Amino acid sequence: LEKYDTEIDKLTSILTALQKQRNSLQEYVNGQRGLLSSIRKVPPEIWIEIFTLYCGEYDLLIDKEANISAPTLTLSSVCSRWRDLAISTPELWSHMSIHLQTTGKGYGVQPLARLFTDRSRPSPLSLKLEA
Repeated sequence: LEKYDTEIDKLTSILTALQKQRNSLQEYVNGQRGLLSSIRKVPPEIWIEIFTLYCGEYDLLIDKEANISAPTLTLSSVCSRWRDLAISTPELWSHMSIHLQTTGKGYGVQPLARLFTDRSRPSPLSLKLEA
């Protein structure tokens, strides 16, 4: 019987340790859920305002060296919710500045310009061309 009592004590200690670990993990998970749920409560209008401020003056900027700055594309790559919001907001795609004589290769300029033009509809398009 003593052997069984010793074994039961060992198993009880192990069980207690596992329960403490489980409780700690549960507290961590609850904390993480709290963080996520707060972000999910932000209304779409607020996100769109933040996106607009983030994008700045131009949603697509292609300079003389063919460097491409497209903060709208960056936003739409973060997660599916941000992508849906960005794509459904034509104003985020309606301001372009393109340098026509790029010294770089300029790969992707036309497809990008077409993408922004398509996604900006029906919003008015603001296009700045430099030579």
